[in-house]
Amino acid sequence: IGGSVFMNNMDLLLPKVREEFYSSFPLLSKEVEIHPTGLGSHLGDVAAISLVMPDDWMEDWKREKPWERSPSTTETLN
Repeated sequence: IGGSVFMNNMDLLLPKVREEFYSSFPLLSKEVEIHPTGLGSHLGDVAAISLVMPDDWMEDWKREKPWERSPSTTETLN
């Protein structure tokens, strides 16, 4: 789970999301773990660009992980 709204309010939202998910789907969630995304607040940006990114860029983009060099991601992860 990620995105700027979630990441900026993770302490409040993550426990509520887990509680709601596990109580609503007890059989489906038996071995599911919910964690914040490594993309932090860039999740929505990465999702949006992945919809329009040319296929031949994908392997380089996955290998290079440009989102890890973003100042806000570095601050979020540290």
